[in-house]
Amino acid sequence: MNDIVKPTIVLLLICSFVTLALAFTNMQTKDRIAEAARIEEDNAKKEVLSSAEIFEEIPDLESIINRNEAFAPVKKAFVGLKGEEVVGKVFITEAKGYGGTIKITVGIDSEGAITRVKIGDNNETPGLGAKAKDRPFISQFEGIVPKEPLAVVKNAKTKDEEIDAINGATITSKAVTKAVQAALDVNKEINETEGGHKMSGFKTITKGIIKENPVFRLVLGTCPTLAVTTSAENAIGMGAAVIFVLMGSNAVISLLRKVIPDKVRIPAYITIISGFVTIVQMLIKAYLPAIDKQLGIFIPLIVVNCIILARAEMYASKNNPFMSILDGLGMGIGFTLSLLVMGSIREILGNGTWFGMNITGGIYEPAIIMILPPGGFLAFGFIMAAINKLSAEKIEHTGCASCPMPCGVSNNGEEAQA
Repeated sequence: MNDIVKPTIVLLLICSFVTLALAFTNMQTKDRIAEAARIEEDNAKKEVLSSAEIFEEIPDLESIINRNEAFAPVKKAFVGLKGEEVVGKVFITEAKGYGGTIKITVGIDSEGAITRVKIGDNNETPGLGAKAKDRPFISQFEGIVPKEPLAVVKNAKTKDEEIDAINGATITSKAVTKAVQAALDVNKEINETEGGHKMSGFKTITKGIIKENPVFRLVLGTCPTLAVTTSAENAIGMGAAVIFVLMGSNAVISLLRKVIPDKVRIPAYITIISGFVTIVQMLIKAYLPAIDKQLGIFIPLIVVNCIILARAEMYASKNNPFMSILDGLGMGIGFTLSLLVMGSIREILGNGTWFGMNITGGIYEPAIIMILPPGGFLAFGFIMAAINKLSAEKIEHTGCASCPMPCGVSNNGEEAQA
């Protein structure tokens, strides 16, 4: 017994002593370490944007970063001021190099030109990736006002936007270039949305209606789209209900986004959504009983509408309430218009009416199949085919230069070399 207890006690005492020593050391040094990191960051900001006298951190940067995965390397952003004049911006970025994370500070002036790039902490290979700090490499970025995305090349560069890779350190070269490109992209995004929520709010709404239409672009919510579009009136009723739920749930989820634990976020979102769905159901029963009878079971099923849960997870949980409400409005309008198009086509072809009014005048015999389930699939298929035909774009294959997958294949089909 002693053979077990004694070693256990000794090991416990040693662990306790080491833990206390580490805790005490951390308490004594954490403030100094944080202060040293702050000073290093301040010096880097001044170095890459020397014309600025003071730097003000850009608020709510997270909502901008979450708009595009390509923005992810940007961790902080600052406006550089000289007096009251904005002279540029500074971006603190991180990229994954060959030896781990590389901290990169990027300065961009008010004209969109890169002023300077500074490489910070990294564990890149000495003599190879570590050369990223040297002037021959980082000076390539200076003065560029890119008209196209930056690209790393191994042969002699032919454009300002091309960056010569460090010999034997292609991974590091690409990591730094990717971070600088992210800073450029975020700078452009900030400039486009400056002046408040007016411009970005308009873009957020129209995005859900056209560019990211939930039904015809993202192909979400197809079940209610097929089920309730036997008439235009049903389409409007379902669309209005979804708009209300989208806007309400987005607003509440956005308000609580920093409070809801990550492990229970999905059940929490569904609970919030179901609450708004129940409110809608009660209102429809009380004030629109005819619509309630027509839509029936499909109103409660809004709870599991993938559009609503998708916007909660992808947008409302990462953006402020105002923008989340606008996102819900845009997506809701896009959904409603999609239902209206489907409902109108099916009602006109299947009944010869529109919102209950006879508009064909007996010109043709209505095709009853259009208001039956097969008609929904036919209408949806033809609409999708027409939209895809009208918006089809030929995308040039660019190989690994634009592909995020680590396939190890270069543009010419050969194995990529680092």
